[in-house]
Amino acid sequence: MAEIQGGNTHVAGRRPFVACCGTTGIDIAILSRQEIKLWEKNNDILVKMSCGGMMRNIAENLARLGVSAVLFSNVGDDLYGQKILQDSADAGIDMSRVRIEEGCASNTFISVDQPDGEMLVGLGDALCSDRLGAAYFEENMLLLQQASLLVLCPALPAECLDFIARKLPHIPKLLDMNSAGLVENVRRRMAMVDILKVNKYEAQELTGIALRQQPDLDMAAEAVFAMGVKQLYITLGDRGAYYRDTRGTRLFAAARPDLPVINTTGSGDSFTAGIAYGHMVGYAPPQSLEFAMACAEITLQSADTVNGEITLQRVLAAVESRREQAL
Repeated sequence: MAEIQGGNTHVAGRRPFVACCGTTGIDIAILSRQEIKLWEKNNDILVKMSCGGMMRNIAENLARLGVSAVLFSNVGDDLYGQKILQDSADAGIDMSRVRIEEGCASNTFISVDQPDGEMLVGLGDALCSDRLGAAYFEENMLLLQQASLLVLCPALPAECLDFIARKLPHIPKLLDMNSAGLVENVRRRMAMVDILKVNKYEAQELTGIALRQQPDLDMAAEAVFAMGVKQLYITLGDRGAYYRDTRGTRLFAAARPDLPVINTTGSGDSFTAGIAYGHMVGYAPPQSLEFAMACAEITLQSADTVNGEITLQRVLAAVESRREQAL
């Protein structure tokens, strides 16, 4: 079994860790048992609430995989904020750097999902994250400098991203685009990103290239590399995932057609956590891609944003199962 690599370990007694910088909140998933009808009451639904926020989700997945994850974020001074702090700490995330914002409601994301698990619409209130500024990251600079990997959220205020790029140029950075609507916030900042993870729609928004066939993916990759990115992961839904890097590696991982999908919310976050895990243990690109796919598949089979039963052993078993199916 691979071990977590060294990296910057100047903080006495602290093992190598991932610094997860970005959003935290509450996820409310509305799961419909029948096709949703617009403009009508839809009563045959299940409502599920769990701690969420893209960066918190990534941190929890990492913690459950045995990686030390420190969350740099904030929550409101409300009941949701208290739940996030307690539940996240219980899951193994280092929440010591999370700031409580007075007079502010915690971020909330509501997803409305069709019976097949695909999201019909997502609604987000992320105003709490707007209170994070460069001063917050300056206050935490001593610890941030010791991270082996920075995972970044494009929803961070621009001043925060610029500060991180300027003050922490030596630490590898993984950016999960998370939403096509966030592309403009980071478009001119892509040179700071070493590893980029996007879905099909985010890639199209970033590059202006419609992704219809394999050559389109290659063209999009070249456009992203021209921005300064070194490694690119594109998730393609039921088509699987694509990987390219500036060294010429090109990979494709197929999705499992027999996989029962309960909820798609959070699968992208677990995929990104899989990438981060691969970086920390020194996986080669093929291993990282398969590991990330396995993480996402396990999350797709849970109603929660993070599958509480995800473990390193379960992911490795899913990787082995994928390999057997490919034979």
